[in-house]
Amino acid sequence: MDKAACGTQGYKPLPATRFKSFFYYSKEYFFKLVIFGAAGALFFLPQLLWTFASNYSLAKGAAVLDPSSPAYADSLAALRISGTLTSGLVSVPLFALFFVGLSGAFYAAMRISTGRFCTVADFFKGIKTCGPRFALAGLVFGLSLFGFRLPFALYSAAKNQYVYAFFTAVGGLQLILSSAFVLWYCTQTALYTASVWQIIKNSVRLAFGKFLPTLAAAAVAALPYALAAIIPPPFNLLAVLALSFLYIGFASLGLTCFAHGVFDKTINPALGSEYVGRGLCPAGKNK
Repeated sequence: MDKAACGTQGYKPLPATRFKSFFYYSKEYFFKLVIFGAAGALFFLPQLLWTFASNYSLAKGAAVLDPSSPAYADSLAALRISGTLTSGLVSVPLFALFFVGLSGAFYAAMRISTGRFCTVADFFKGIKTCGPRFALAGLVFGLSLFGFRLPFALYSAAKNQYVYAFFTAVGGLQLILSSAFVLWYCTQTALYTASVWQIIKNSVRLAFGKFLPTLAAAAVAALPYALAAIIPPPFNLLAVLALSFLYIGFASLGLTCFAHGVFDKTINPALGSEYVGRGLCPAGKNK
C-alpha cells in the first residue's frame, strides 16, 4: 500500500484502526452493503416464513383447547413441546440455507475490509466458494439453537422445574459458545483458504481465548434483533424481516472488521507482515 493511499498527494486517507475501518468502509460502500444485506435476507426468508407458520399453528391449536378442562395445562404444555420439536428440527436445514446467503455477505465484507475492490458479483462468488462451508456453520447453529429451545420448552411446561432449569442454563451456555465458534468459523472461511479442520481448531481456540470480546461483538451485532423481538407478534417477524434487508450487510462488515483486528494479532503475523493490517493505513497496523 503506497503513501498516497494514506492521505498524501490528495488521496483520501485510509483508516488507521479496525474500529475506524468499519465506519470508513460503511460510508464508502453504503449502497452495496444494503444490496448485500438484502440479497442475504432472501436466504433468511424461508426460516422467517416457517417461524410465522409455526407460531400460527401453535396459536390455532391452543385456541381449540378448553381452558376450563382439568387437562388444559397438560394439553397446552404437550402442544408447545410438540411445536418446539417440529419447528426446531425443520429450522436446522433452513438455517443452513440462510448461512449460504451469509457466505456472500461475509465474503464481500472481507474484500471491502481488506481494501480490495468489491462488486455485486463478489456476493455470488462468495456463495460459490464459501457456501458449502457456511452451510455447515448454519447446521451447527441450528442444532445449537434447538438444543436451547427444547429444554426451555420443557422447563416452561414442567411442574418440577429445577431439573429443566439446569438443562435450560446448559442449553443457553452451549448456544453462546456455539455462536462464538460460528463467528470465528465464518470470518476465517471468508478470508483464508485453510482446511475445514484447521479453521475449526482455530475457531475453538478463539471462541474460548477471546470469549468476552467475542461475546461483546456478537451482542452489539444482535442488539437490533433483540430490540425487534420485543415487538408484539406477528409484527415482530415483519420488523425482523425489514431489519434483515437493511442490516445484514453492515453486521457482516462489523463482525469482519472485529475479527480482522484479532487476526492481525494472532494468525496474520505468522503468515507474513504483508498480511497484517490489510485495508488500513500502514501507520495504523496492529492498532
